[in-house]
Amino acid sequence: MGAEPPQPAWRAAIDADRRKRPRRLSSERAALRQLTSAMLVAAVGLNLALFVQTGAESVGLGGLQDAIEAFANALFPGAGPRPASSPPTSVPPGTQPVATTHPS
Repeated sequence: MGAEPPQPAWRAAIDADRRKRPRRLSSERAALRQLTSAMLVAAVGLNLALFVQTGAESVGLGGLQDAIEAFANALFPGAGPRPASSPPTSVPPGTQPVATTHPS
């Protein structure tokens, strides 16, 4: 077997650098997971900010509040306050409530 071919001069510096910082797959996965989570939070925040800005410009702040309430009611039906089934009535003057009993 013959001698190995000579390596370029730059190769020794690269090998030394790699020995200083060995690549570990687990640390790369953790870094990628962190980056992905940060990007997801940033994207959701930006979408929410743009949604609120667009809504405020197109319908005004009062209309935006109504739109957000409608969206919340669509996600969680029946969660908000419900209107009365019939309007409240007052007792006419001079009449007393009458209690009746069932004959036994």
